[in-house]
Amino acid sequence: MAKKTKIKFPKLFVTFLSLIALATNFYLIHTIYLLNGIENKGRYLFIALLITFDALIITEWLKFIKKKVKNKKHTIFYTLLVLYIIVNMAIGFAINRLYSTIDSVNKDYTTYSTSLVTLSTSGITNIDDLNNKKVGIVSDTESIDGYIISKEIIDKNNLTLDLVEYDSFTALLNALYNKEIEAIFVTSNYSSMYITIDKFANIDSETKVLTTQTKKVKKEEITSTKSLAEPFSILLMGVDSEVDGLDNTAASNGDSLIVVTFNPNTSNITMVSIPRDSYVPIACFTNQIENKITHAAWQGTSCMINTIQNYFDIPIDYYVKINFKGVVGLVDALGGIEVNVPQALCTNDSSRESEVCISAGLQTLNGEQALVLARNRHDLANGDLDREQNQQLIIESILNKLKDINSIDQITSVLNTISNNIDTNFTTNQILSFYNIAKDMLVTHNNEINIQSLLLQGNGQMIYDENMNLVLWDYILNEDSVTAVTNAMKNNLNITQDYIKTFTYSIDYPYEYVAVGSEYTAYTYFPTLPNFTVYSQSYANSWLSKNGFNYDYVEKDSSKPVGTIIDQSIVALKRLDKISNRSITLYISNGSLATTSDTTDDETTNDESNDTTE
Repeated sequence: MAKKTKIKFPKLFVTFLSLIALATNFYLIHTIYLLNGIENKGRYLFIALLITFDALIITEWLKFIKKKVKNKKHTIFYTLLVLYIIVNMAIGFAINRLYSTIDSVNKDYTTYSTSLVTLSTSGITNIDDLNNKKVGIVSDTESIDGYIISKEIIDKNNLTLDLVEYDSFTALLNALYNKEIEAIFVTSNYSSMYITIDKFANIDSETKVLTTQTKKVKKEEITSTKSLAEPFSILLMGVDSEVDGLDNTAASNGDSLIVVTFNPNTSNITMVSIPRDSYVPIACFTNQIENKITHAAWQGTSCMINTIQNYFDIPIDYYVKINFKGVVGLVDALGGIEVNVPQALCTNDSSRESEVCISAGLQTLNGEQALVLARNRHDLANGDLDREQNQQLIIESILNKLKDINSIDQITSVLNTISNNIDTNFTTNQILSFYNIAKDMLVTHNNEINIQSLLLQGNGQMIYDENMNLVLWDYILNEDSVTAVTNAMKNNLNITQDYIKTFTYSIDYPYEYVAVGSEYTAYTYFPTLPNFTVYSQSYANSWLSKNGFNYDYVEKDSSKPVGTIIDQSIVALKRLDKISNRSITLYISNGSLATTSDTTDDETTNDESNDTTE
């Protein structure tokens, strides 16, 4: 009869523990290796030490197997193996959690969303009511949320539509409002994009969504090979949305635009806010037509980056796009930030559900309070310009608070809080390399950062918007101010070396820093066509002759006094350089619709001296 083999539990147990220890050790080595660029010598020495421990474990395990270890040492070896496994797992999990959180900041996909929209008063109640009716769609067949998803909605619902193509979402909305079509396919963010425009101020109540469909697409690659050991630039783009996350903000307004340049050799930062209404050529619009720069974000981050690069003639190496809800989370994760608030302000919270107020003076703000300072512009004397300065105050306070972070747990907590509301083209390794920048700053510059604020001066002007087909208020940047700001950024990026070499001061007056670009206050205007309906015929004749226009008058039925200009063939406030054929027809009243009460109206015209010609 064969002898029964006895199972040697101690040998099996020590073999099991040894294998687990080796596996967890390899896991720890893998996670340490992920931290590429951080303390390379120290990392490699630590990895070598861990490999040495592995060799010792294998050696001791072989002794156990060959019974060269006394039984009284078993317990000690078991205990050490268990502790070693726990330490490996704890450190490995902590590093992997940090790495995964950082890796999630750079999104791999963008979610596009398209809605089929009609007027609230249209009488259309469901998608099937649109069969055989005119429906608008953008003509760009490569537009994901304008064309591709729209076609998928049509196919999915077996719709038979009379499709009418338009160049842009704006043209679609205008056609819908003018009742040229019954419905439109438009990006689902259309309300937040257009609600700030007077014509569409009530767009939420004036339109209704019949159906919505989303599509997840591999994110457009905006890569940079610029090393963070050399000067680089970052575009900070804030997206104002009451919805948590950046999933459905492929098309949105760029409500906050801040260009930062950083020189790691000098620890000098330049920071300039670009007013959202700045009137500049938009890189991705047809013929790069001028528009509010905030609208560049309607066609994605790359359009905004290209627009800024083209206009300011500087490279944008990296971008960080953050939902304003991300700002709230970041400030709260840091335990609040200390800010000297210029004035008392109130505005809606991040969900636009309740009001939050802050008082003036030095104080610690939580996330919602910081958002009040970052968002409010209507209660400020200089509107968007003052808001930009407030946003820079918040950024400076956040940077100062970030310098105090000294543990992996703190870093992970901050990143976990904001990761859903932030996107960037920084790679994980590049983000990790900020550790070396911070270390060099601590050693070389005593952890001090010099922040140089720049200011873009300009003035407001009402201009007929060629893309919107509306008269809008735009901010016309002063060219000298733009040049001064651009030169300061180029100097910090080491693109140019045009530094101020002289400096004067008086001991009688304390030194006050004057932001570069702020000294240029001359107004810049685009000559535009007047609204002749507020002027007399004699003034119109004089202005048109002076500016090289051919003109004629055509009578039109009206209740206005006879001879009053009531309309014009070229829209008022259109830029003169956009008018190729300088021939215009002015329509004057024949008084045929006047009633008895109309004859008592004051027939005087406005004082012509109030108008400014080119």
